[in-house]
Amino acid sequence: MTKKLVTLKDDDVLSIKGGERLVMSSDVFKFEEFYKNLKSRILGNYQTEKKEKWLAEGVDCELLSPNYPWRKGKIRLRLEFILDEPAINDSSQGNTTNGTADSSLDDIRQRIES
Repeated sequence: MTKKLVTLKDDDVLSIKGGERLVMSSDVFKFEEFYKNLKSRILGNYQTEKKEKWLAEGVDCELLSPNYPWRKGKIRLRLEFILDEPAINDSSQGNTTNGTADSSLDDIRQRIES
């Protein structure tokens, strides 16, 4: 069963169990606040070019997994909200059902530039 991915918007509110907090001091917060905190803590001291690579394009790397040789590819940082319900077509909310959102990279680029 495929889970439904939702592209989060700045004014979306998230609630996290207290023990699962990462970069926020509160259990309830807006996505915009969380994203800014995460970006500044992880990528705060890096130039915009590097942030763009890590958040959008990805950074060249190699992966070594058990039973596989070294494999070349890219690694990128990405935030996803995955609904606990099965995927259905819901274009009215700007949601996606195929596991990726076409506008995800555009959203990330806009956040980096602002």
